[in-house]
Amino acid sequence: MTETLKMKILDIQPSQLFISEDKLKEVSKWLNHNTLKKYKPIPIKKLNGRIIFTDGHTRAFALYKIGVELINISKLEERIITKEDYEILWINRCKDLQNDLDKKDN
Repeated sequence: MTETLKMKILDIQPSQLFISEDKLKEVSKWLNHNTLKKYKPIPIKKLNGRIIFTDGHTRAFALYKIGVELINISKLEERIITKEDYEILWINRCKDLQNDLDKKDN
């Protein structure tokens, strides 16, 4: 099982250039001080001596906006999964997100 660690949010370098305004609004609806224990740890990786986010930029920014200084993180190396799990956890997630976007456009 992956160990959940904590790290200062300002010590982690973003690796994403932009954050979707709509996605931030959606995340901000459910991520608040009452739900802090429910969010999944944000994956990080050490690259060239710096700790960077590899995903979860929107959640991290939403946490920063509400004043959270220490966030739950997980090391990307601990998130290596089988092909079958990858298809379930990632590809299907992407398909579901695309379906949601398509519904909003109609």
